[in-house]
Amino acid sequence: MKPLLLLIALLGFVASCSSTPTGEDALMRVTLRRYKQSQTFELVSESHTDPKKYYSTLRQDANRKVLPDRSMQALVQGIRKAGLDSFGQAGPAPTSAKGGIASSFEIEQGGSLSHWAPRPGSGSEAVKEQQAYFLIMNDFLKIYSQTESFQFVRNEKGSQIFDDAKLKTQR
Repeated sequence: MKPLLLLIALLGFVASCSSTPTGEDALMRVTLRRYKQSQTFELVSESHTDPKKYYSTLRQDANRKVLPDRSMQALVQGIRKAGLDSFGQAGPAPTSAKGGIASSFEIEQGGSLSHWAPRPGSGSEAVKEQQAYFLIMNDFLKIYSQTESFQFVRNEKGSQIFDDAKLKTQR
């Protein structure tokens, strides 16, 4: 089974039959940072961030998306099994690309932080880690892309903003 299908099946399975995480364990955040592209993608549980309040507030970016608690629990378990438990470290992820690190996952659950930032290398363990990391990173990005999100925007131009955007893409 392809990794994405396996992860989606896991999300569905956990959502349908497991208990909803409670208390501190329900407070989950997964952040993917791609340092060279200066990109941040973040998925959080509903217990971590109330979606109604969050999506109703003016924000500077739309990097964070909110998933149901059970789905976040499945995602965190999937990342742990994919390699975080084997290759990850306690504490926050690096804030910049140091030592050749191209990207990292940072997982927060129940007040604990851990991260997985595969280091470059050509040895068999490094290659094994890189392969596992990039498979789960691709799955994470697919889930992120398919997760609904809303953005509150202050716009004094009204519908003119869409015409301006059209002009930019036509140039």
